[in-house]
Amino acid sequence: MVKMDDNSTENFDVLAKHHYTELTNKKRINGEYKKTESLIGRIQNQLAKDILFPDRVKFWDYFLENHFRNLERIIISRPDELQTIISEIDLKFGINFLSNNINYNSATLSDFGKIVRDVISYEWYRNTDKPAFYFSKFNINFCPYCNKDEVQNIEKIDLVTGNALTTRLYQLDHFYPRSRYPYLSLSFFNLIPGCPTCNATLKGEKDFNITTHFNPFHISFNEYFEFYVNSIIPNNPSEIIISYNNLNTHHENQIVDFDILDRYNQGATRDILFNLIKLFKLRSTKVRRSMLNQFKGLAGSIELSNIALLSSQGVPLDPEQINTKHLGKIKRDVCQQMKII
Repeated sequence: MVKMDDNSTENFDVLAKHHYTELTNKKRINGEYKKTESLIGRIQNQLAKDILFPDRVKFWDYFLENHFRNLERIIISRPDELQTIISEIDLKFGINFLSNNINYNSATLSDFGKIVRDVISYEWYRNTDKPAFYFSKFNINFCPYCNKDEVQNIEKIDLVTGNALTTRLYQLDHFYPRSRYPYLSLSFFNLIPGCPTCNATLKGEKDFNITTHFNPFHISFNEYFEFYVNSIIPNNPSEIIISYNNLNTHHENQIVDFDILDRYNQGATRDILFNLIKLFKLRSTKVRRSMLNQFKGLAGSIELSNIALLSSQGVPLDPEQINTKHLGKIKRDVCQQMKII
């Protein structure tokens, strides 16, 4: 819901370069790149196999020329530059070179597209500890697409071996889908740590790009849309209806494709908002003052107590904190609607 850089102290571009080095810099004693462990080695190996196919040779040369410059671009570039790379490759090879049966919801990899997918090998990467390492640097707790479902690493110790184990409660969504762009399968800023509902159930292979949807490494959804409720004096949760304002006439595909309104206008989310509204709007002044006074001793003043009360309800006081709070975006928007923030 907000750009992922906003609430992290890490330099993501430095992390992307580290990612590139980890993917490529595996060499034998003689200086050759390893054919399985190095992405460069895998591409060189496949180039040798495809030597009788001029278009394939030209494709692999695009990655390897100028000391692997285009390969590095593909791995470390931000989403806007990835869009440029897509245009370059489509112009050089045609949009059907790697996939066919293309429509908005899906596409089918061509025979060579499947080879590219296997050489880039997201499956290999997914089974390493690298995704969990990079996720730990992002400082997010909830899906950046929906802000509703939790995403996290769970650390535990194997009681038999004593080894540390990490369970990932998220999936890496390919913002630019692999069924169309298999060469972007390991691009750092194309791997979005999202919830299974957003990634597998709703997005699937839909043809996202930065002009129609929000890549959380590119721009902030929060700056373009605000949520609101139909009433700030509801009698019960079922009376609450959640809607939104489009602040900058941006495409609304993100809200539609992730079923944001349908998912928010369900019992659990409306219950949470009702309790939030009740706390600030429906409870008597005496009751609310009593609650504030409980925080006063900790916070030092009624004004700071009010901040503590908001924080106790998981309302992000700073929009940069939205990705760390459950339903942080809509809670903050409704509090702004009530003129509390």
